[in-house]
Amino acid sequence: TLSPTSSPGPSATATCGPATWVQVRSRSTHPPAGDEFAAISALSPDDIWAVGNYLNLNDPTARRTLVQHWNGRTWSVVASPNVGTGHNYLTGVAAFAADDVWAVGYSGASFAERTMTLHWDGTQWSVVPSPNLGVRRTQLEAVTAISANDVWAVGWYETNERVETLALHWNGTQWSMVPTPNNGSFDNYLFDVSAVSTNDIWAVGYSPTYALTMHWDGTQWSLAPNPTTDTTGSLHSVSARASNDAWAVGYYYDGSGERTRVLHWDGVQWSIVPSPNFGADDGVLN
Repeated sequence: TLSPTSSPGPSATATCGPATWVQVRSRSTHPPAGDEFAAISALSPDDIWAVGNYLNLNDPTARRTLVQHWNGRTWSVVASPNVGTGHNYLTGVAAFAADDVWAVGYSGASFAERTMTLHWDGTQWSVVPSPNLGVRRTQLEAVTAISANDVWAVGWYETNERVETLALHWNGTQWSMVPTPNNGSFDNYLFDVSAVSTNDIWAVGYSPTYALTMHWDGTQWSLAPNPTTDTTGSLHSVSARASNDAWAVGYYYDGSGERTRVLHWDGVQWSIVPSPNFGADDGVLN
């Protein structure tokens, strides 16, 4: 059973004027060991969800799901289920309503992971069955919710030959796989997804020759050209605000190290937006 052990942090207060970051203390699992957050989704200033995983020192053989909720004043640990006795990781969360929140990830032994989807109905989190391919690893990395019957989760799966992109869709009743393209014959991954509308969704990730940008037009997923073909790199996160305004971030390799990468979609094409780096150190945007 998860139980909060740390003292509450400062209350959140909306202010105008110069922006200032203030550390807000989250709750720890008991006993605390390696708590990790992977994603966050906000419905309102007093209804925010964060998900990840933790390692319980009483059972150090497996990581377990971690869910915390912000009520406008403090964070609290909310009990979340696990699948089996192996590792359980939550990697993405999307809140559509106070009683309709999705979290995704994967569970199982290393190199044999399977998709995992959890749903919050306003009272409790529960496991919702999700499909897997009859191959090796299958992992979900991110989720976006457009409506109660229109939710997308993306990730990747591993065959005996390579890694390929994966997209799952929730229609209000069940999850189903939707075909996604791949670039080339080597490994392809999807790491994030963001929706403007039911027929305007972006997913980003990695392929061997350029960073992946993939678009859903209401009928099919297709690869969208972007100007990263001259370098090796990856896109880790995307935020789509309008049909002509989407941002994707990640990194590229310039021959001596990793450098931050920012792309912008203007409704016609993706373009590279210059982004700073700190000296010769590696720089990655997640």
